[in-house]
Amino acid sequence: MDIYCLDGNNGAITITSSENSGANSYAWTKNNIAYSTSEDLTELSAGTYTVTATSANGCSSEPFIVTISQPTTSLSATAVITNNINCIGCSKGAINLTVSGGNDGIYTYLWSNNETTKDISNLYKGDYSVAIKDSKGCTVNYNYTITESGISITKEGTYIDSNNDGITNIGDVVAYTFVVKNTGNVTLINLTIIDDNAIVSNKAIDKLAAGETNSTTFTASHIITQKDIDAGIVYNLATVKSYDPKGNLITATSTDPTPCTTCPLSNECADCTTTDLNQNPSLKVIKNTLTTSFSKIGDILLYTIVVENTGNVTLHQIRVQDPLTGLDVTIEELQPGQKSKEYSQSYTVTQQDLINKSVTNIATAEGLSPSNTLINGSDTVTVNQSKMIIDAVDDSKDSVDATSGIKNVLNVLTNDRLNQIPVILQNVTLNLVTADATGMLSLNPDGSVDVKQGTPAGTYTLTYQICEILNSTNCDTAKVTIKVIQNEVLNITGDACNADTSVTDLSNLLPSGTSTNGTWTDTDQSNALNGSLLSAFELEIRTYVFEYKIIEETGIKIFLISIQINDDCKVLPCGTVLVHNAFSPNGDGTNDYFAIDNIDETNCYAENNVEIYNRWGVLVFETKNYSNSSNYFDGTSRGRTTIKKGDGLPTGTYFYILNFTSVDGSGTTISNRKDGYLYLSK
Repeated sequence: MDIYCLDGNNGAITITSSENSGANSYAWTKNNIAYSTSEDLTELSAGTYTVTATSANGCSSEPFIVTISQPTTSLSATAVITNNINCIGCSKGAINLTVSGGNDGIYTYLWSNNETTKDISNLYKGDYSVAIKDSKGCTVNYNYTITESGISITKEGTYIDSNNDGITNIGDVVAYTFVVKNTGNVTLINLTIIDDNAIVSNKAIDKLAAGETNSTTFTASHIITQKDIDAGIVYNLATVKSYDPKGNLITATSTDPTPCTTCPLSNECADCTTTDLNQNPSLKVIKNTLTTSFSKIGDILLYTIVVENTGNVTLHQIRVQDPLTGLDVTIEELQPGQKSKEYSQSYTVTQQDLINKSVTNIATAEGLSPSNTLINGSDTVTVNQSKMIIDAVDDSKDSVDATSGIKNVLNVLTNDRLNQIPVILQNVTLNLVTADATGMLSLNPDGSVDVKQGTPAGTYTLTYQICEILNSTNCDTAKVTIKVIQNEVLNITGDACNADTSVTDLSNLLPSGTSTNGTWTDTDQSNALNGSLLSAFELEIRTYVFEYKIIEETGIKIFLISIQINDDCKVLPCGTVLVHNAFSPNGDGTNDYFAIDNIDETNCYAENNVEIYNRWGVLVFETKNYSNSSNYFDGTSRGRTTIKKGDGLPTGTYFYILNFTSVDGSGTTISNRKDGYLYLSK
């Protein structure tokens, strides 16, 4: 038996002698060196064995040579190890074996983690061993180690107010400190930090042992720009680079150890160190006037307007408005400290300004901060009025009907002026100077004049005075004249249809010879009267009153025309011709005849013809102009002579034919036909 494993000693030779050999001693050599005198050999190593057998009578056999062989190469393996590079707590490790030697090239594996494959993967850091066995049981053992490498870096920023003014300015600084830690289980070398948004101290760490932390070597600083202030925050991300003992790059990006809880996270850099910057948006409007006062309508007031960005952030879309002058412009952008151009504006004094005695002008500016927050500013300038001019103007009213008395026949203040604008009671006092001698007129505190009921025809007068409240010596007096006449009222009635699209001339309802110079009034506000022409189409059904007034020298004549709106002219739509296919002519008053709905509407269906046949095709009834009221089929024969006319027809099924005409929407006559079965039951 040959050797299973290289350099093993499990070889064996067994001698089998013939029965007549008589051999009773043996002499073995190994590689020509005396080895043993045993008959059989065990625990042999590889080599050439020679045996000579000798019998009891001293006869010796020819030498017999036996070769014990062994595998040419020993069982062995090499491994390619993949560590968890730049990955803490990962299971990316792997051991890939290359096995050679032994017997037959057939191997089995048993790993310390109970895996039985040649290669193993998804390995965490740690020690792994494997036993490799070939087909003859030869075994070899190997031990391997999976490492992990990694690094972490934290970056903390601190804002430094360089001039201690409490406001973030261009040139202020954000100072950064770094804490670097070797989070793996191998030593890292040549550590450097890269920061694209800060200046890092020009240093490096030569070596950092596993688990070691460094917080003193690296610092950095960032110079604040206007862009940073407009953003209200500085985002910064640093990268640390190093190498493991095998030269693999180990890197990490920074995190913020004390993140700002109120700052918005960057969509592009969630791990950035955030440093909040103080924003102070502010907008100032500077408005001046070159006019010190005004005295009358049409005076021109001159203004200048400038807008200044008095904050520390850039403002955009700044809308500048002055409603009084009509200014409405938009400034695209103002940098901190920047002023707009000067806007020259003017305003023309109106009556209302004279009432108010001053012009208050407010210019406003509304802009957006970088975060689109609305920022406001305004400035107000007031120009006062010079001394008022008061003017009371005479009033008159002709053709007044005082039969029932009149409240507020006119108001004396309507045409009075204070500095060329209509007087209002808030600005003047009103006093009666000379009352009407007859007592028929009265002046009310609000300036209205009343005429008493039953005042006879004639002319009545009174005088009054108005004085400026702010200057009681500034007064004027005027006279009021009222001419009273007598009135006559006549009532007229009529009607109109709301389905008629034509118009009705209401003047045709007036008595013959009535003057045409009067005035028509739509008293009930029907909105259907144009002069004397009434369009009643689609008016609500009810009575409407319209007034026609004629002013004559002897008095006022009033015609009250009451028009009752109806729908008498409305044309109803045609009903559908509907044939009822069963009837029972038994004299009970119910369903006693063959009914055809709406066939009687001759304005819709001018002509018709009805034929009724029994089941043998015999005509039993025939008529023109069929009518449900006078010319209908009641079960009595009115057909051929084979059926006796006047006889009642038996119960059964009959067939009807109905021909009739109708008119379409364009007025064309159309021929129609309906037919079907008819059941007669008694």
